[in-house]
Amino acid sequence: ELPAQAGADWLLVLPRLASISGQVTGADGLPLSSGEVRAPVGYSNKTTKIQGDGSFQMTGLPAGMHTLSAKDDASAWGPAQRISLAAGEERTGVSLMAASPASIHGSLHASLTEREGRQVRLANMTYTFSASATADAEGRFHFTGLAPDDYRLYLDFSSRGGLGREWAEKYAARAELI
Repeated sequence: ELPAQAGADWLLVLPRLASISGQVTGADGLPLSSGEVRAPVGYSNKTTKIQGDGSFQMTGLPAGMHTLSAKDDASAWGPAQRISLAAGEERTGVSLMAASPASIHGSLHASLTEREGRQVRLANMTYTFSASATADAEGRFHFTGLAPDDYRLYLDFSSRGGLGREWAEKYAARAELI
């Protein structure tokens, strides 16, 4: 509250906020029909929904450097884009790309006996994510819906007499990944 004084003038300075608008596409180059765009502001994230035509508009951003990223409803955040905004600026035509889920497909080397039912393990390089897949009769395995990251593959050799260790030592460098 401001004290009321007869004849007093008050100067209120409000920050001029900026806005950003543009288009979000998937890895295939087509506009996304849903998802969100985020920009960290202070200690929280400002977010806005992606419209059905792939467009977005984010308002109420303070002047300064902002890091925007986008995602659809089923994938990880796409590559970040840094944008500098002036006070009151209305930036248009910003293009963002969402990451599409990745997949890894492969097959166990033919020299490995009893390929069917073998467990293939996958972990990212920081071991904050892991998954497993079961090889089919031809030794094929599949991991789908993966976030963009670096991954390591392991053959589970904890069962079946250590045949996985033998495979890893002799053939891992020649593993046929599709």
